[in-house]
Parts: sequence; C-alpha cells; structure tokens
Amino acid sequence: MIRLLTSIMLMLSCTLVSAAPWAEPGDMRLRHSLQVLADQGQLSTPLNTWPVMWSGTTLQRQSAGQSQARHGLTERAYLRFEQDRFARRGWNREFQAGAANQSPQLRSFNDQPREGAELGLSAQWNGHAWAAGLSAQVTREPADGRDWRGDGSYLAYTGDNWTLGVGAIERWWGPGWHSALVLSSNARPVPSVWLNRTHPQRSEHPLLAWLGPWQFTLALGQLESARDIPEPRLLAMRFNFRPLDGLELGLSRLLMYGGGEEPKSGSALWNAVTLSQGTDRPGPQSPTQMAAVDARYGMAIGGVSGGVYGEAAGQAGEDRSLGHFIALAGVDLSYAWGGASQRWLLEFTDTTAGNLFSRSRENVAYEDSVYRTGDRFRGRALGSTFDSDAQALILGLQHYFADGRNLAVTLGRIRLNRSDNLVAVRPSDNVDYAIAREAIDLLQITARYEYPLWQGWLTLDGQWSDSTVEVATADGSGRSQGTLSAGWRYRF
Repeated sequence: MIRLLTSIMLMLSCTLVSAAPWAEPGDMRLRHSLQVLADQGQLSTPLNTWPVMWSGTTLQRQSAGQSQARHGLTERAYLRFEQDRFARRGWNREFQAGAANQSPQLRSFNDQPREGAELGLSAQWNGHAWAAGLSAQVTREPADGRDWRGDGSYLAYTGDNWTLGVGAIERWWGPGWHSALVLSSNARPVPSVWLNRTHPQRSEHPLLAWLGPWQFTLALGQLESARDIPEPRLLAMRFNFRPLDGLELGLSRLLMYGGGEEPKSGSALWNAVTLSQGTDRPGPQSPTQMAAVDARYGMAIGGVSGGVYGEAAGQAGEDRSLGHFIALAGVDLSYAWGGASQRWLLEFTDTTAGNLFSRSRENVAYEDSVYRTGDRFRGRALGSTFDSDAQALILGLQHYFADGRNLAVTLGRIRLNRSDNLVAVRPSDNVDYAIAREAIDLLQITARYEYPLWQGWLTLDGQWSDSTVEVATADGSGRSQGTLSAGWRYRF
C-alpha cells in the first residue's frame, strides 16, 4: 500500500513539481529564531515536533507595548525572510552539492552531507490545498549502497485543519538540540503516509482548551528490505502541546509490525498498538516498542532567554510493561550580542537502558528480539545519533551574525557502545552501520561555518576526535579521526 501511494506521489509530483507548508529539520538558525521568539512570548506554536507547520509561526500581537518588541529583532527578521521564501504559495527550486572525506559518524539537527559526494536537485510547489515536491540525489560510494535517492519528495493535501501526506521527509521529535531519542534526522527519512494538524492552534472545545496550542502527528511507513526481517511497517505517533506560557510537553510512540513472515493484518496492528498478546504471530516472542515523554520550559528576562528540557524513552518488552528508560536532558541560554545572536547549550544523553530509574540493562535501546536489525533504517538509528549503550555530554555555542553568517562549535565527551558488544543483525554486505564495533571513550570537537557564496550558500563542517572509531562497515574498513565536509546550495 505504501509503495502504491509513493508511486502515485512521484507521478503527480512530476506534473506538479514545485514550497512545502512546513519547515523541515536542518536549519538551526530557523529553530533558534523560533525558540527565542517562543521564550519571549511572541510565538505560541509547539516547537518540539519537526517539521513545524508554517501556519503556526505567525507572531502574536504584543499588548505589552514596545518593551518586549525590542527583543528578538534579529530572530523576527530571519523568520520573516524564511516565511517570504517558503511559506508563500508558488514554486521553489534548489540545487545542492556536497562532498566529504568520509560519511559523518555523528549527526545533529543541522543539515550536512550524508556521503562522500552528493548532488541534488529539488522542486516544490505550494498551492491552496495541495503541495508537492520532487527531490532527487545521486551519491558516490554511499554507506547504504543506494546511489540514487528521492529523499524529500512528497505529496500533501490540506483540508479542515488537517494535512494528509505521503513521501519521505525528515523528522525530529523532542527538545534536544544535538540528538533526539525516538525520531531524529540521524537516519535517512522513512517513506511514509502521515496525518498531522495544519495549524496547531488552541481547541475551542471546553474539554481540550486547557491543552493550549497542540499538534498531533501519525505516520505509517515501511522500512528497507535489507534487514533480518525485510520490509517491516513502522508506526510513529506524537502528541505535543503548550498548556502554559513557556511550557511544552510531548508524548511519542514508535513500534514495528509485519514484514517477512510476521503478520501484517489489521488485527496485528491493533495488537501492537494495544500491547495485546496476539495469536497470529509465528514465534513466541513479541517485538519491543518505544514510548517517550519530553518537556521544555522556557522563559525570558529582558533580552536573555533560555530553557531547561528533558526526554525519557522506555522500551515495552516481552512482559508488555514499559520500562528500561533512556534519557536526554539539557539547558540552553540565548541573548543578543551587538547585532548578532548567540545560544549556549549543555546537553547530556544516556542510551543505556535503565540508568534513569533502575539497574542498567545493556543491549536494549534500539535493539529488538524479533526485529533483530533494531530500530534502525539503512544503517543508522532512527533516534539518537549515538545509538545504543552510549553516554554523551555536549557543550555547544551557536553564533548568528547580523549579516546572515552562522558559526557553531561543540565540545563533547562521548562514550560509545559501553556494552562492548554488537547485537544488531546486519544481513547486507552493502550497508555500513554507524555503530561502534567496541567500547570507546572519545573527546570530539566540531565546527560549522555558513556564509553566502556565488549567490548561494556555502556550509563548511569539521569533526575531530581524539580516538579512531571503528564502525560496523561492510568491508571492515576503519575511519579517520577527522571529518571535513562542504556543501553548497543555490535557490532559484
């Protein structure tokens, strides 16, 4: 069914090809701007579910006069720039080129090349009710063996404040700046059919009004065939809301069913959703699921704004109970610096299950006794970029210049694969898995600089680690300690 809908989407896109009604993850400056405006009380839309719908990014009218309006000038200007470019009806086209000495081991919210060499062309069209986009990329020596890709393609219809879409778009669920536990842009986007609210406004119904502005997303996708159990279905659900000024809460759930000889019926899906023990499974074990809760509270004092945030995700195992939590927590602070804007953040991630509330259990997070390739897509975890049994403490600085240039630097102390064990089944020799082969502690420094060049936009990325990380590559080759990449994009 998903293949059929995707084929229809691609055929229609070839005639409609043209901007999306949402902003996808990847633009850290846009996210920074939206978060500053929300913490300043100038924006009320939920921001911990990406894509963020453009219809929810309208700034509130300020009744407090000029005092609050003085703050966030740079952020408002950038938001309006992006709205004028992407939130309007009509066409948008973009050419992208990227190169790197190797595929980056660790990724964050920022967009960056996935492979050693990439070329891409995309076209989007945004109409009154319909929106469509067609994207094509060609890569050299890709980690997942796929030279040609259609990531970013979609077809969507909006009606009665709901958007129904089909395609492969990136998602980021959670308040983390450097990682997310359930869904992030660490892996390539999963082809899916999805439904979400178009405008996350407050409901008028008296039983729902207390939620404040809220968003709901439901996505049903299909994973790749090069797995221990080929082509399982992936069901992802998220609900987040802002019941109080500055407070945003979120609930997420992720589960797999079907694929291979596993049951694919409606009753199998119902049993998975309700955590019921079905009788139509061929084996005695039940697949695990992931559920998460996250929160962020932000506020502003004058021109200084910031917040504290956290996320906890649990695994539902064979006993049908939810436990074995992994966690993420952080604090961020932003302020004006002359005509520029800065954000500092400190973020901690622990993907060893059980460390939060109970005895630690290794080889649990992102692993599954039935779907033994785990919660991964084409070699990368769907959630945390650090994968299973890892700890990471990241200190980051983002500096956004008044003329549009961006600079970001991070310093991280990271412990990968603390269990010193690889349990994910990797059936294909054509796919490299971004999982450390053995336990390793490392110090990592990253730097990113973006500036206009040749009427386009150039991004330079660098990562350096004090230790070499040996990952589960298909040919057994290792990685260098440093990664350098460059990307250039041109909009026309």
